[in-house]
Amino acid sequence: MGKWERSVDIATFTAAICAVLLCGAIGWRVLTDSPQVLTSPDRIVSEWREFAERGNWMGPRDAPVVIIEFGDYECPACRAVAPHIEAVRSRFPEDVALVYRHWPLSYHPLAYPAARAAECAAGQGKFEDFHTWLYRDVEWMANPRGRFTRIAAEIGIPDSIGFETCVDDLAPVAEIERDVEAVKELGGTGTPTILVNDILLGSVADSLTLIDLVEAALDSGS
Repeated sequence: MGKWERSVDIATFTAAICAVLLCGAIGWRVLTDSPQVLTSPDRIVSEWREFAERGNWMGPRDAPVVIIEFGDYECPACRAVAPHIEAVRSRFPEDVALVYRHWPLSYHPLAYPAARAAECAAGQGKFEDFHTWLYRDVEWMANPRGRFTRIAAEIGIPDSIGFETCVDDLAPVAEIERDVEAVKELGGTGTPTILVNDILLGSVADSLTLIDLVEAALDSGS
């Protein structure tokens, strides 16, 4: 083997080791940055409809199955579960609705501004579009204020000046404060806290688990 080939092999080996270490660091960061992942048993919440009365409703108003999520836009676990919820809604477009409620955690400094921006979008009838962007586009975390404005333009918020004024208002947002109190009443232990009708999930479910729960709810008529 020539000197050039040996140097290439060494460089390749070094790159592979770096990649492994980087992946390990990222994986550890995800684990350590996600203490909010739930691990308790599922439980029944008989008054679940009360928690569906407030929040941002997405989907058919007469849907027999309602997924209620208390989430945080900076939460890695919430971001991970978002496509699973989208997949379930796509599979059951007439039968499943999502009610999103805010729970910005205190150790996520960008979560409350993002929730505020989402509520500003809701005020102009664009909550779902804005909500979807926040979970799909991680770039907003690097430049929240500028990115919120860009997202607003992308989704066609009609009053851009009103939106920006709303985003810049640093007063507590009544809808967010209300949702935080609600999840405390529910006994949520971390984000995302998710109800599928009357079942409060004790772990972050994937789409297959959610589909099983939806089908069971439809079969039972609950």
